[in-house]
Amino acid sequence: MTKYNLTAAVIGTGYIGTQHLEALKMLVSEVIVCNADVEKGMAVAEKYGCRFYADYEEMFKQEKLDFVNICVPTPLHGTIALSALENGVNVICEKPFTSTIEEAYAVTQKAKDKNLTLMVAQCVRFSRKYEYLKRCIQDGRFGKLLSLELYRDGPKPNWSTGGWLLDLEKSGGVVRDVHVHDTDIVNFLFGTPKSIYTKGSALCCTTVFDYGCDTLVTATASWRNASSFPFSPGFEASFEKGVLKLSDKVFLLYTDDGITENPHLSEVFDDCMKHGNLITNEIDYFCHCLETGAAPDRCSPEDVCRSLEISFAESESMKNNKIINLSR
Repeated sequence: MTKYNLTAAVIGTGYIGTQHLEALKMLVSEVIVCNADVEKGMAVAEKYGCRFYADYEEMFKQEKLDFVNICVPTPLHGTIALSALENGVNVICEKPFTSTIEEAYAVTQKAKDKNLTLMVAQCVRFSRKYEYLKRCIQDGRFGKLLSLELYRDGPKPNWSTGGWLLDLEKSGGVVRDVHVHDTDIVNFLFGTPKSIYTKGSALCCTTVFDYGCDTLVTATASWRNASSFPFSPGFEASFEKGVLKLSDKVFLLYTDDGITENPHLSEVFDDCMKHGNLITNEIDYFCHCLETGAAPDRCSPEDVCRSLEISFAESESMKNNKIINLSR
């Protein structure tokens, strides 16, 4: 039984689009598939029992949609989002939000003007483990945070359609495709840093986030030149009275009293975070917002726009080998 009586459309049926589609099939009453590649799109639509469109503009004219889920290459996000909003359709858009900051703010303003709901799918905000980290920082249960090191590694995305992810003008490289997750989480945890400094290349990078205090906050991301290399996200947070370490799916708390596995299991989380899959969590949350009329405050477009600004500052820092001041 589906949870929400909503009709949704997925635009894009690549790796991410298919994951979103599978989550939607569990959550909403009807899903429509749209893809400019007719052969691939129809194959996916047939597999999941969905109606199919090759043209999203035609779909907007013919269908009464509650929302659209945008899962196409980043350069197309802004154009499709603006079209959906202009046609009165709520939008959830895969990260990174858009190819430029100006476009991100234009989409955000359009949603406000049309009184429609917009959310960017920064899925790590819907992880119970990262939420547990945030609670530990905020309530000081293990004392002051001394350092936080985040990392996110994976194989070089040779699989992307037409190789678009390897085109830096289109994807922004590892900074925008991979590093943006942890940049967004740093923004989610602490807000905008005073300054950032990023060192690296199109394939790997490290950012130091300066918050004007002695807490060390860094994030590293990489595309490895080995197709067999596993996707490996995680972090290590050192507090005055303990250490939290997430290494892929292994989550441990170290204190003087010993080691606790999966310490987050003792916590109570919002209902939308009960799923094991982060994509399902974020779409559940978005649907709940539509059903209740609530704003998606956990992942507001304004806040994600700020994360995108930080991400572009990282690219500038790396290109020009300089510290970028972000204070307002």
